[in-house]
Amino acid sequence: MKQKMEIERKWWFKGGVQHFLSQCEIIKTMPIYQKYLSMGEHEIRIRLEQEEVLVVYKQGFGLARNELIFKTTMEDYYEKMTLFGGTKVNSLSKVRYNVIYHSEEYEVDVFDGRSLVLIEKEFESVVDAESFVGAIGDIAEEVTGNYDFYNANLVSKYDEEFLI
Repeated sequence: MKQKMEIERKWWFKGGVQHFLSQCEIIKTMPIYQKYLSMGEHEIRIRLEQEEVLVVYKQGFGLARNELIFKTTMEDYYEKMTLFGGTKVNSLSKVRYNVIYHSEEYEVDVFDGRSLVLIEKEFESVVDAESFVGAIGDIAEEVTGNYDFYNANLVSKYDEEFLI
């Protein structure tokens, strides 16, 4: 089990993602599949990224949230998927690009089945997060703390809400 404070800011990118990515140094690309078992202030999700399966508990809203992470097995993942309505119910999938843009590291999430691209940056402290001024703010709208852009809430959103 790993416990940490997740401190991140998030931006909604409305432009052409391929053009944006062409301006970045791409460090890593990976598909991510998530199923939400509980949503709201106490969020529980099962995440499959590459061959690693994580059960993640998050508490709170906004810039900083408590997070507990447990590793589990592929067998447990498929058992929970079946138990909680299969892979399509309360689920989302995305491709995550870890990139360098203007000397800063970001995570760029391109969501499957939605015209939505979110860019996130994690920080070591709330002070660092609040004082950050980066080039990303010039090309994307900040949505940090906006519940509409929490992944758990996105499972119920429709594509037309995020047309770019």
